[in-house]
Amino acid sequence: MLTRSIAQLTASQAIVVDLIARIEDALRSPYSLVKPNIRKIQNGLFSHFGAQDEKFFKELASCYQLDRESVKVIEFLTHDLNELKIKFLIFFDKYTGELADRGSSSFPRDFTQFSAQVLARFKTEEEYLFPLIKKSSLESCTAKG
Repeated sequence: MLTRSIAQLTASQAIVVDLIARIEDALRSPYSLVKPNIRKIQNGLFSHFGAQDEKFFKELASCYQLDRESVKVIEFLTHDLNELKIKFLIFFDKYTGELADRGSSSFPRDFTQFSAQVLARFKTEEEYLFPLIKKSSLESCTAKG
């Protein structure tokens, strides 16, 4: 399962990065033109976050039971993702709910801040998560439990 994860995560990252670029290009356009891509990016992030569920992190952690440093990195990645998921819920509740048009004037600022956090998470995944997945795959780690 972990061996497929990098390809899956990389693909979902690419989709989200493309959508972020499209929305950034349209930030000065009327909000009604940006709005359709908001739902697309929401779905892309939902898929990306869904691939990193509790089972995924448990399986990864089981590969590093004797490596305290790696276990701490995995704990950080889990905690960081949970914080971003909360920000995700708040952002998309504000901009996809029934009252979404009321917040349209603050959308450019909010989107810029939120997308920066998403891109920072992707960079963290590339620097820390992907190497852990690769190493666990090279060592033919299997989940214990």
